[in-house]
Amino acid sequence: MVALLLAAGTSSRLGEPKQLVRLNGETLLLRTVRLSFDSCEQVHVVIGHVSPDLQNEMAHIQTLFPSVYFHACPDWAAGMGTSLAFGLKQIRQSDVCVFLCDLPFIRLEHLQQLQKALQDHLNQAIVSRFQGQASPPVIIPQVLQPQFYDWSGDRGLGAYWKQHPEACYFVDFDTEYRDLDTPEDKEYWTGL
Repeated sequence: MVALLLAAGTSSRLGEPKQLVRLNGETLLLRTVRLSFDSCEQVHVVIGHVSPDLQNEMAHIQTLFPSVYFHACPDWAAGMGTSLAFGLKQIRQSDVCVFLCDLPFIRLEHLQQLQKALQDHLNQAIVSRFQGQASPPVIIPQVLQPQFYDWSGDRGLGAYWKQHPEACYFVDFDTEYRDLDTPEDKEYWTGL
């Protein structure tokens, strides 16, 4: 399985690049790359605007994980749907687990359960659901990926599982869903 980390957003609600927010001594980007390599054979990261700080962090990550692939999406500002389509087209070879770096509650155990579910539901998208909140990480099997190649704009994965619930298998977790999108979220997560 291949990991696709969508990290091209502007973090407008947070007011700073969430990829570079530090929790427990590492950036969210590094944490998600590390977690991705714990469960996947390859890791591909879709980035957008590259500030000098992000460039430095990417270089640091590549010293730790030389086989990570960074892909600059030319139309990243159009939204998540554009970044998702761009990233999937870069891979086209395997089942893909789609990650976001602003979900600090994700653990290796979650990913292992998603992979186990894929074994029994090979042709369905495997969607995480945290106390009822559907969210990435989501495994998109290779057979479903062409459906996403023409996505664009700010169309997130939620549109897919809402429109095609029959094509999805939901894995329920007791873990509370809390992402890192606002200064209040940052205060919560850095305070733990």
